[in-house]
Amino acid sequence: MPTPDLTSFFTASAGAGAALVGLLFVAVSVSPGRNVGPAAPPERQAVAASAFTALINAFFTSLAALVVSESLASVVLVTSSFSIIATLRSAGDLYRPHLSWQRYARRIGFVVIGLLIYGFQFYDGLDYARDPHAVGEAYAIAYLLLAIYGIGLARAWQLLGAKRRSFFSWFSPLNDLDEATPNASVAPDAESPSDGRA
Repeated sequence: MPTPDLTSFFTASAGAGAALVGLLFVAVSVSPGRNVGPAAPPERQAVAASAFTALINAFFTSLAALVVSESLASVVLVTSSFSIIATLRSAGDLYRPHLSWQRYARRIGFVVIGLLIYGFQFYDGLDYARDPHAVGEAYAIAYLLLAIYGIGLARAWQLLGAKRRSFFSWFSPLNDLDEATPNASVAPDAESPSDGRA
């Protein structure tokens, strides 16, 4: 490892990542059709994919850092590249024409937050590849893992239906579904007086 104390960090991170990925699978498997099935709304699919991408990124980065400690930079470059590609794919899935500007801003922000975090991770991996003795870059990679865990946990929590009150939660595309739900529930009530029953 670049410094001895990072070994314990990556060990703990790999264990936490494995547990969190397992819990995410359990949470999604309770209602797979609602979150990741073919008929699931693209907003739910995107949030589920984002949570999975973040947790897998942190898990594999930590695990591979323990196995091939001398190639931490290569590991980070690979995991961040896959995460960037997955985030860009979610941008395509979330695109819909004729949305309000708030919904466009929300979806763009959702994608940009992921691209920023994974972009910084890729950049730190490049710097560390150029200078393997740069201890600061190794610590930057470790700190970014905390941010990546934050993304994964926040989006998994949103997927389970938790209330979204923070600033970053506004950028969740699930808010679009929440805004559409009241309109859907009002429609049947509005039609009930005209069904011919006294």
